[in-house]
Amino acid sequence: MGFNLDPILFTDPDTGATIAGGLEGDCSVLWRTRDDGASWSPLGNTCASPAFDHETIATGPVPAAFAGIPGARAAYYCAQVSAIECSTSIDGGMTFGDGLDVGDIQDVILRDRQKLSRDGTFIVVAPVREQDGSVVSGPDITAKGFVYMGNRRQLMKEVSTLVKKTMNESASLAMTDPGLLQEHIHNRLAKFLFKKTKKRPLIMVIVVEV
Repeated sequence: MGFNLDPILFTDPDTGATIAGGLEGDCSVLWRTRDDGASWSPLGNTCASPAFDHETIATGPVPAAFAGIPGARAAYYCAQVSAIECSTSIDGGMTFGDGLDVGDIQDVILRDRQKLSRDGTFIVVAPVREQDGSVVSGPDITAKGFVYMGNRRQLMKEVSTLVKKTMNESASLAMTDPGLLQEHIHNRLAKFLFKKTKKRPLIMVIVVEV
């Protein structure tokens, strides 16, 4: 996992997943394991800018706006300088949003809307079998605030095909770690969408093990 400063470790009491790491510059380098340390997956964008000191992380229920998404699990990465700032994830910590000032709810809402209004967001729910990572159904893909001037229906079909292909490829490689699958889907989808649309939407991947 490498060397960093101010180490932290947190274990989700509900899922058993453990997140560990520490500060590196203004952000943290954090990794997650779901198999007691046998394998680790890196977390993305664990920053709470402009705050960077005394970092901490915790998990819990997702914000109300995302409460209906199957398998969603929130993670909160917080730090402080003169004020406490937090960034939020709804996929258990694999990807985080911008740093948000805890003390001002209106600013949180405004900054969330500003971020989503730029390129929108894609939410991918990928149900897989816990034993072997094989595809159970779907995937279920929702795009919010994403503006595309071409054939949107065809684009969503291509996105679904790409995600399902990625899920099947991962299963064929016996990739049972949901964190690795999340990262694999996220990276492939982000590359595809930018090449196709020149946009960089916020992508949240939720792997549901059944």
